[in-house]
Amino acid sequence: MDCGVPNKLRPFAGVVLSGIMSALAAVAQDRPGSVVKAVVKPVVQVVAEAQGPKSDPTSRAGLKAAIDAGHVWLKKHQEKDGHFSASMFLVHDPRGKACDGPGKPDQDVFVTALVSKAWRGMGWRPDAGRTHDYQCRAMEWLETQVQEDGALGLPGSRTLVRDTAIASSSLHRSERLMAGLGSEFDSGLAAKWLLAQRLPSGFWQAGAKAQGERGADWLTTFMAARFLAEVDASSIDWASLKGFVELQSDVMPGAAYGGGAHLAAWYIRHVGKRTEYCKKSLLELPAKHARADKVDYYSWFGTTQAMQFEHVDDWQAWWHALTTTAVSMQRTDGSFAGSWDPLDVRGRDGGRIYATATMLLALEVIWRKQYRDR
Repeated sequence: MDCGVPNKLRPFAGVVLSGIMSALAAVAQDRPGSVVKAVVKPVVQVVAEAQGPKSDPTSRAGLKAAIDAGHVWLKKHQEKDGHFSASMFLVHDPRGKACDGPGKPDQDVFVTALVSKAWRGMGWRPDAGRTHDYQCRAMEWLETQVQEDGALGLPGSRTLVRDTAIASSSLHRSERLMAGLGSEFDSGLAAKWLLAQRLPSGFWQAGAKAQGERGADWLTTFMAARFLAEVDASSIDWASLKGFVELQSDVMPGAAYGGGAHLAAWYIRHVGKRTEYCKKSLLELPAKHARADKVDYYSWFGTTQAMQFEHVDDWQAWWHALTTTAVSMQRTDGSFAGSWDPLDVRGRDGGRIYATATMLLALEVIWRKQYRDR
């Protein structure tokens, strides 16, 4: 007999009916105190059984839940014009319950580009139909930050080179899709500006050369090389870049091996150096309570990108450690729910937006390799 109860609810309906019958029997026997127990207990039991044990963070469901929660948090903190404010994102939280972890005011281009990159990692790309309007608005805002000389960001920013590299890469990768939105981004002009900022050593620092030379920055060098490889690979001094990776094996802190591993894997095509860095990263697996100088979210992302090409045992050890650590570090309380605390070396600059977007980038690599693309 069909009582009009959906199939998914029938087990619950049966339990509730059974509880009511037991309650009536209890009343009939003048035992009203057992009524609540008769109804509530079986219902709670069935719900608990339906939910199952708490999800394993490395399981398909556990990993996807963490990624989804992170993206929900980010979307709640996007500005109307599409950008993300590294320092003022907390104005979107309820009064008296705002998140902490603000970054610096000059980091908006950097964090907006990171979020856009994380959204693209989930397949959310800009399009003329604005299917993913939040992504379209982010990309449109980034384009408004392009300067006449091709730089992208605030003039005089101490991270202008790094910001130009990552934001230009995001815009370049979506150039054809953005054309339907009226985009006129000039990848060639951005590449020309970046090449002009290259140090005599062949590497890049975070700020413009006009501010004085302060030495190469591995993250900026990685981002600049990545963008230029996409636009015009012939413009890169690959010999110098290989030398940079070699140099870092002696001076790079353990937490930053991911930068060299990622460069070696994707652009220099140096399998031996990639494996060397990955092996060193395995000696210091991601951990929730690691020393502050051992926590580098972007390095974890870079290592994950490179580690997926290593031996299956190495990949397994890395992604399990990273996923377990990342999910355990993800906030689940109040306005923080879904975000990550800015605990690493760039946390003071990029703040909570940077931390959340970068951790999502790392987890998305694992999601694509282990689950989505299988």
